[in-house]
This record gives sequence, structure tokens and C-alpha cells, in this order.
Amino acid sequence: AQESRGLGDVYKRQKEYMDLIDRFVSTYPQCAEGYMRRATPLIDMREYDKANADMEKYLSLVEDKADGHYKVASLIHDKIRLQPDSTYEKWTLDVAASHLDEAIAINAARADGEAKTAEDWKYKVLKAQVMLTKRDYDSAISIYESLNEGEGRAPSIYYSISMAKEMRGDSLALVIEPMDSAIAMFGDPMPREAGQYVIRRGKLKADAGRYREAVSDYNKYCYLQNSQVNDLFYYERAVIEENGRMFQQALDDIKKAIELSPRNPSYYLEKAVIEVSVNPVSYTHLTLP
Repeated sequence: AQESRGLGDVYKRQKEYMDLIDRFVSTYPQCAEGYMRRATPLIDMREYDKANADMEKYLSLVEDKADGHYKVASLIHDKIRLQPDSTYEKWTLDVAASHLDEAIAINAARADGEAKTAEDWKYKVLKAQVMLTKRDYDSAISIYESLNEGEGRAPSIYYSISMAKEMRGDSLALVIEPMDSAIAMFGDPMPREAGQYVIRRGKLKADAGRYREAVSDYNKYCYLQNSQVNDLFYYERAVIEENGRMFQQALDDIKKAIELSPRNPSYYLEKAVIEVSVNPVSYTHLTLP
């Protein structure tokens, strides 16, 4: 009954919102934004024909056609990603890509300036994401690499290249290489935001069997987070340290993981494995809490 009331409240709020948007569109029929705002909940409601009609009306009215095509492409892409259980023949990844091609072409005709460069970057990044969703990894990587040849070069682009190469099935060496470039861009001292890059590289190096290098990245991540890390971090670092035959460090880390999460049996099993490696003769039993 409580769940039914909750769903009823959601439906009521959705209906109130749709009524409000309908009144806005009726009052201001030449305002492009109203149609875009109405299309979004229509997609959530799976009323795709109505949403498509609103998106077409939006494109016919919006002044900034490049940004208009970008927003339509974004909606189509999100629908395909977030509602994969349903299809709508008018919306495909190729259609989303064609809208982005339109946005890129319109933007290219504008006078040079910072805004033009920023918009070009935004449109191409989304097109690369569309290509990733399509599993066209070569095209996605090509777009990302083209951005890194100009003013759009950024750690986030290198991160995306690394992810795309991993999805394509490239060797770990090729997947790690862009992460090296991304981290180098942060300089020294690295800001806190570099942490997500460092920890990803650490995991990749561990997968590649480069355990001591991986531990170094885990240490850097811990430093960047001011040691505000959880039990899973200590457990992962302990496993890597054990694989790298850094047994005392591994033992210290698994003890810390147990301290933070004393009811996780996996941590006690890992502690036993490490202690056997440290002293296989004297270690005779494992005590769980």
C-alpha cells in the first residue's frame, strides 16, 4: 500500500508538471525551450511520437541551431542508453551522430573565438560518446585523438581514450599509456581531482602484473585523498602488495581493512593468506570474529 501511494505521488507530480508545461507551450507557442522541456518527460513516459514532434518543433524555432542539434542528439543518446528495452525507429545512434555532425558543421562556420572552440569540443566529445555506445571504438578514439591535437587537449580526453582502448580490447600497455599522459598534465604537486586518474592507472598496472608500480599509484591516491579512504581501498592495496611480495605492508593494510570493516570474512581470509606468506611454518589457524 505504501509503495502504491508512492507511485501515486510520483504520477501526480508528473501530471502536474506536464499540465504546467502544456500551459506554457500554449501561452508561448514560439518559445523553443518549452518544446524541449516537454519532450524530456514525454521520453520518460515512452510517448516517443509526441516527444519527436516536440523535438522537431524545437529545432524549427531555436535560434542557436548548433546547440539545438546538440541537445536533440543528447536526448536521443540518453534514451538509447537509459531505455534499452524499448526501441523507436526514428531514433538511432546514427541519427544522434548526424545531429552532432550538423552541430559541428554549423559551429565551424562561425567566427573564430573561445566560444566556438568550447562548443566544438563539447559537440565532438558527445559524438565520441555516441560512437562508444555504438561500439565503434575506432571512430571514438579518432575523435578523442583529434581533440588532443589542438586546444581541447585535456586529462579527461586521455582518460576517455584509455577507456575506449580498454573496451576495444587493446593491450594493457596501450590502455595505460593515455593515463600516463593524463596524469602528466596535472603537474606537480597534483590536485585532488587527479586522484581518479591515479587510482585507475594503479588498477591497470596491477592487472598488468606491475605490482610495485601499482602500489606507488595507490599510495599517491591515498595522499591526494588526505588518507580519507575506505576499507576496500586497504584491501585492494593489500592484495597488490602481497602479489608484489611486499608482505609487511600488505599485512598492515589488511589489518586496517579489518579495523574499518570487522565483519567482512574476505578480509580475514586475505589476512591468513598474507600471514602464511610471511611465516608459513608457525601459522597454524585462522580465527574469525
